[in-house]
Amino acid sequence: RYGALCQTPARNACSFIRITNDQLPKVGFPVKKRAIILFARSHPSATASSLVMHGLLRFLTSHENSARELRDRFVIFAVPMIEPDGVVAGNSKCGVDGEDVTKSWRGVGKGGKKPVVEGVKHLMEELRRNKTEVALFLEID
Repeated sequence: RYGALCQTPARNACSFIRITNDQLPKVGFPVKKRAIILFARSHPSATASSLVMHGLLRFLTSHENSARELRDRFVIFAVPMIEPDGVVAGNSKCGVDGEDVTKSWRGVGKGGKKPVVEGVKHLMEELRRNKTEVALFLEID
């Protein structure tokens, strides 16, 4: 499933992809999956992270047995490009506001809250509200 995490200050979409197997056989009780959150390209110049994310997404959606097992056991949220504004603008380390998104997780950036950071935090809040454990939170940069 594909969706928008948020709209950025430059009005670009910051998208996410949800990967899991929703077709698990019913065994008389609900199967509670843990979550994996992956995100890449927090620095616009980190083009290699896009290649790594692309490879991960190809693998996770493949017919490989190990990929199927991951989809059976986890719900995976991938944000392929956490700083689309900076990428579109051709910046190296920051978004259009001149701020590094990695400095915004605790609100330490000069520009205040970033929509992409708030979007990821909202996703994590939703998972917590649904009592879904986050097994892995991985930045590929």
